[in-house]
Amino acid sequence: MESEFNKVIGNVECKLLLSWSEINILIKKIALEIVKDFSKETTSPILVMVTNGALYFGTNLSLKLQDLNFDHQIDTIGLKRYFGDGNGGLVELLSHPKNKLGGRDIIVVEDIVDDGKTLKFLDSYLKCLEVPPKSIRYCALLTRGEHPIVNYFGENLTIPNWVCGCGMDLGEELRVLRNIYAKKVT
Repeated sequence: MESEFNKVIGNVECKLLLSWSEINILIKKIALEIVKDFSKETTSPILVMVTNGALYFGTNLSLKLQDLNFDHQIDTIGLKRYFGDGNGGLVELLSHPKNKLGGRDIIVVEDIVDDGKTLKFLDSYLKCLEVPPKSIRYCALLTRGEHPIVNYFGENLTIPNWVCGCGMDLGEELRVLRNIYAKKVT
């Protein structure tokens, strides 16, 4: 019987988890939910993408929102929690958003929410701004388990594997893959 982990990328044995067309369906679903939720708002929200992982998802989400004639702005915040060994440590703030976030509707865009520590850090950061945001919503392409703080998500993973592609990396590698792959657990 052929192993389901039948693709080798670099030196990593992987299996396809989500194709680009499946990812696009998830992004469109999330975009439609955001448009519906903000239909009565009079000001445009800011999508704050957590770099580097959320840049791919966030950019494609922004384009889908633009296709739906949804007015919004984009910004980034640099955070790092995972290091070369794949173990999560303390969240490190690498760069601040450029826009003034106080009094604004914020949608934080993440690639994947595992244990939620990065989002908890970010939630505290945003709520402690001199002028806090009007509202904060959280959006992730992928989640693992239940996260009440995440308002919009594409797919809840039930596998323990590390994933890569569509912005997610394995030791800063494989981030640029269009599809999302699961790494074989060894």
